[in-house]
Amino acid sequence: MDEFKRIDNQIFEILYGLTGQYPSLDTLFKTLASDYFVPVGLGMVLFFLWFCSPSITNRISSQKIVLISIIHMALSSFIVLAINQFVFVDRPFVNYEISPLFYPPTDSSFPSNPAAGIFSIVIQFTKTKSTKLLTLVVILFLAMSICRICVGVHYPSDILGGCSLAIVCTPIIAFLAKKTDPLQNLFLRKLRMYNLA
Repeated sequence: MDEFKRIDNQIFEILYGLTGQYPSLDTLFKTLASDYFVPVGLGMVLFFLWFCSPSITNRISSQKIVLISIIHMALSSFIVLAINQFVFVDRPFVNYEISPLFYPPTDSSFPSNPAAGIFSIVIQFTKTKSTKLLTLVVILFLAMSICRICVGVHYPSDILGGCSLAIVCTPIIAFLAKKTDPLQNLFLRKLRMYNLA
């Protein structure tokens, strides 16, 4: 355990050490780590997947991926919230007594809520037929995760914890998706009546 923590700290120190040298690079780190850039980007990807499939069959399949992605993300985030009621891990900027490039979050560092939520979407996007969209989502996830370490608000283990949580939720989500398939079809039919699907 001590060895794992040592490696965790070393990786954090290397990535955080990239900051403070070039203002433009710091701005990039802050932008990609923010609560807006990557989430909005993912929202646009989900919007595209919802509306832009060429055939009705593909569109229904894509829309179910969007629905299940949102449910998976919500479940992962809820479990992070539940864990944080019992487990609190200080952020790196607290332990290292450094000034983060980012606003200082007050919740637990572990597991990373952004990593859990976004990796949930990545998992569901493995079902899409578009390798370009999957690649884009993976790039957004990696960019945000690495930059949140760089700006001093997460350890690498926090990101791994969030990813692990999303993976643990996957069988539950698969079970719910199968059981609620008729309900999803009904919901999508109702939306199509109003040109929303």
